[in-house]
Amino acid sequence: MGNMAKPARGALEGDFVKIGALRIGRTAKSISVDGAALESPRNVYDADITWIEMSRGGTVSIFFAKLARGRESLKSRIEIRYPPEDFFNHFWNNSRDFHERLRDFVHKWPVPEPPPNVEDWPADKDHSEWVNFDYMAHSGTEGTIDFYHMPPSGIARYAQIEKPEVLELNPVVRVLLTSAELLRLLDRCEPIAREIDSILPAEQRQTPTPTVGRERN
Repeated sequence: MGNMAKPARGALEGDFVKIGALRIGRTAKSISVDGAALESPRNVYDADITWIEMSRGGTVSIFFAKLARGRESLKSRIEIRYPPEDFFNHFWNNSRDFHERLRDFVHKWPVPEPPPNVEDWPADKDHSEWVNFDYMAHSGTEGTIDFYHMPPSGIARYAQIEKPEVLELNPVVRVLLTSAELLRLLDRCEPIAREIDSILPAEQRQTPTPTVGRERN
């Protein structure tokens, strides 16, 4: 489902080179993302329900699924896989303010019925993708998360030859879900975030730079 986007020619902005949504520091050798310049993923997934797991191998997987009507099975399921440091630094840390504002909004509505436990249900279709960056937002009761991937090969090449044009941020998939389900996902992320926080090396930590969208209540 990956949508590979070729980086545009870099434009100079002071001490930075801008390639698409990427801002690469020429002196500090830093890499940051301009959320306003992110390309929208072309692949879209409509999710009824979501859950999260951390594997023994260390990856964090967020699952999104579409329920099959009239039977205890799933029409489809997509697994979004994160390296734990990127899950903690981006998905979790950068969404702390958004999480609380979303909670305040959702709690003004009637409490939805608890969803079924579908984690072991079979799926007609399965798919998985690696990501390491995201952009989440909600507009009223509709929520969305855009997922992106910066290939490690590009980061490694940049470290060797210091040419910004080898870096790219590829749109992967846009997931649509209710704001209530998005809140439930963020609530369920907390125990895994605490576990990663307890073991994450200091050099893998980043200062939170929120990249969540503005919400329209």
